[in-house]
Amino acid sequence: MKLTIHYLALVSAGKQLSSSAGVDGECHSPMRRPTRHSPGNAGDLAEKGHLDETKAMLESCSIDDATTKKTIKTVYDKYHYLLDPHSAVAFKAMEDYQQQHPSQKGIIVSTAHPVKFPEVVEQEIGRKIDIPDSVKGIMDKQSVKTTIEVDYESLTNFIKNIQASVKT
Repeated sequence: MKLTIHYLALVSAGKQLSSSAGVDGECHSPMRRPTRHSPGNAGDLAEKGHLDETKAMLESCSIDDATTKKTIKTVYDKYHYLLDPHSAVAFKAMEDYQQQHPSQKGIIVSTAHPVKFPEVVEQEIGRKIDIPDSVKGIMDKQSVKTTIEVDYESLTNFIKNIQASVKT
């Protein structure tokens, strides 16, 4: 099996074709259940026999593109906050989880920006997105695609190579 990584050199503000996170519009948004100790780390869970225990602490869901787009519009209209599609998936997943578990609280940490998805976001909110000055200079940079083996060493080497190329 191979892992394909899409990235934009130096920054993560490239163009993306899919409007939702995940593969084929499917999102696995882990919602942590009430706190329990998770032994080990993700790299050695199966090896130490803790995979089932860790799976029991997580839930996942699927949020389709139509729901993602509706969430962008709803949050914008209701809260005057502009979500990118990835954050809209997280918001909707958390909202659904909290409807089933009303005593639970949640925090969404966004790593994307609506400017990465102008076609999707602008269509839903009915206006152009303001592009921050810090992003304007990178909008035309070429996206790069690299395929690596699916193992820790390959990923580590890939990241080190990117870091080395940025420093030079």
